[in-house]
Amino acid sequence: MSQHRQMARILRVAALIHAQPRRFTTRKLAGRCEVSTRTIQRDIHVLRDIGMRVEYHPDGASEYGGYEITSEFFLPSINLTLEEALALVTAAEAFAAHEGQYAQDTLDEAMAKLRAALPPNTVRRLRQMEGELNMDGHKVSEVDGTLETLFMAVHERRRVRMRYYLFRGDRVADRPLDPYAVFFRKRAWYVAGHSHVHNEIRTFRVNRIRSLSVSMQRFEYPA
Repeated sequence: MSQHRQMARILRVAALIHAQPRRFTTRKLAGRCEVSTRTIQRDIHVLRDIGMRVEYHPDGASEYGGYEITSEFFLPSINLTLEEALALVTAAEAFAAHEGQYAQDTLDEAMAKLRAALPPNTVRRLRQMEGELNMDGHKVSEVDGTLETLFMAVHERRRVRMRYYLFRGDRVADRPLDPYAVFFRKRAWYVAGHSHVHNEIRTFRVNRIRSLSVSMQRFEYPA
């Protein structure tokens, strides 16, 4: 595992504990971060080594038990009212309901940071009210890491090769593409660019890409 991924996970552990004191046990943190409990224990040791006072309360098996950060290690609280905080949470829930898992994971991280900066009383009231939120929406199919790869290819102007599902003929075909842009519209992600099969600009739906590879060959945008 790269040091960058390890550091990102350790920061996430700290943000989760700070946002919801005494709510996360070692097992819950391991499940949220998709690692072993031993890995979480090592992460906690790292946080303590850098001066963060991370305490574990013996009632960790109860609903309100778990780790708590008692040191003033984070930025001061954001002065948001309960209504303002709830508005942000509602907007995030509604947005994620239409974007699918890709945006949900990102928003979970962002909302954890927001809760970490809110006053404790606001966090408690917000947690009580969140359970009453019900966001109905049509979710798009999951796109896994395909979006990140496409964003990188667009940024670096690199040609990609897609294995793309075609409804017509119910088959998967090769589609070399110079990706110009990635965008979201009507509950789905799309990539637009120059298709070398059709020799023209085409739009492809991301959740129909079965596999994707990025070549070293660069392209130039048309004049």
